[in-house]
Amino acid sequence: MKEISVLICFQTILLGQILPTIPGNVFRLSLGTNTADSRWEMTKNQFSLKGIGRRYFDNDTHNDSVSFSSNYDLYHNGSTYIDSVTTIQDWMTNFNVAHGFSLPIFEAQNIDTSKAMGSNGSFSEKRDRTINGRYLHLDYGMSNEITLSLSIPIIDSYVIEQSFSNVHASKIEGAQTLVDYHLSARQELKTFIESNNYSNLRRGLKDTLQNIYDLFYTNNGQFSTKWAFHSQDDPIENLLIDTGFLPPGINKDSVSLPDLISYYYPNRRLGNGFGDIKIGATVLLNGTPTWASDGSGDAIYGQLFVKIPYGKTLTQFLDIRRKQFSEARIGSGVTRWSVGFYGSKMINSKSLRRIYIQTQSEFSTTTTLNTPVEFFSGGHSHPDSILALVGNTYKYDKGTGFTLNVGTEFEQLKNRLRIQGDVLAVIKGKDKYLSKSKHWDNWMEEYAGNSPIYNKVDLKLEFWLLNSISENRIGPIPFDICTGFRKTLTAKNTYAGWSAFAGITTYYQGW
Repeated sequence: MKEISVLICFQTILLGQILPTIPGNVFRLSLGTNTADSRWEMTKNQFSLKGIGRRYFDNDTHNDSVSFSSNYDLYHNGSTYIDSVTTIQDWMTNFNVAHGFSLPIFEAQNIDTSKAMGSNGSFSEKRDRTINGRYLHLDYGMSNEITLSLSIPIIDSYVIEQSFSNVHASKIEGAQTLVDYHLSARQELKTFIESNNYSNLRRGLKDTLQNIYDLFYTNNGQFSTKWAFHSQDDPIENLLIDTGFLPPGINKDSVSLPDLISYYYPNRRLGNGFGDIKIGATVLLNGTPTWASDGSGDAIYGQLFVKIPYGKTLTQFLDIRRKQFSEARIGSGVTRWSVGFYGSKMINSKSLRRIYIQTQSEFSTTTTLNTPVEFFSGGHSHPDSILALVGNTYKYDKGTGFTLNVGTEFEQLKNRLRIQGDVLAVIKGKDKYLSKSKHWDNWMEEYAGNSPIYNKVDLKLEFWLLNSISENRIGPIPFDICTGFRKTLTAKNTYAGWSAFAGITTYYQGW
């Protein structure tokens, strides 16, 4: 004998399942659609432009003797080699001693090298997220005690509208000392080159002095510091003009903070496609299956699920460049395991049929993802410089989580109308990042917009119109209809909003 029944339902978690298991040799196919709208407002987010600060003093580049030796900052330009064996500082020192002059030797400057330089700032951010999608959920009863499940979300439209306000960036503490040194050094060299003392030198010495001047103080010099004379110790307020700071395609000679925000953070991020796929099993540990008619229906189940990272994440920036800025991540990118229990107790009451509780612990395996090239996290104004600091990819481990779902089921009209209501609480611990930049890792782990640690409580209400119970069935085809609404009660470091849902579930059994 074969029987086909139809059941309508859509919900965010356990799609199409009014009961946790089904009888052996039964398939349950659920199809549904939903729409969701949520908002997330963040204030007083902190950032530090340490990538730009490294152009003043690069505390991450040093030689074998742990002396800071970057050729591209303002701290110790004399460490640059003028030939295969002699540094500029050594050459200038010998020149002064031999000829009785006191020209600058570009020695290490007197600053606090225990501190990195950077322009610190803060910003407020608002995100509005709209999702329209469908779900397919398939269950199979391996036996009366074990049910396997497969859930596939299909995202038709995933839109994030983002905006920024109250953006402020400070001066770079300690940077003016370096700028002033080069202002003085440039003037001293320029005055000397224009003097009779310079003219009286032999040609080789004059050429070397001119080369040193050109190296640091001309627009095309390999280690040009002219950008600093414009930026001073406040590159954001005074505008960025050096090509090393200007993002490609921005088509401006000088770039402001609002320009950079518009460049890296377009108003909309878009995504669509399949979401992460979830598979798992629910096993009866004690009691009678809730669907059984020959027992109390009180039961305890064990559950094991794994979420497979099938949904789209960010494409590598080197492949699509600025298109990455408009991509919305609809997949987590990590394999997510969850294990827990589901308990159901039938209630002998006129309207209250049962209560249920579900708990799950979640954890992930470390994965490698493409680096999001972003201004506030990268700390630099040029995307290639951000990638140079962070790397094209990074390792990510999503924090351990815990969920608690408590609900009740009422029967308003016997075998015809049921109402389900539940409260779902979710808590997630701290994420871990590992890249070439410890500064980037720390920022990503603390930034509220990444949901590093979050908690959320939702209230859900469902209405079921039943037409699958034989004694009340209308027509030859059994079906149940469900519609519902879900609302966030409280949320921290994540979206808060609402969703509405509806759908259809069919059963097929053969024995």
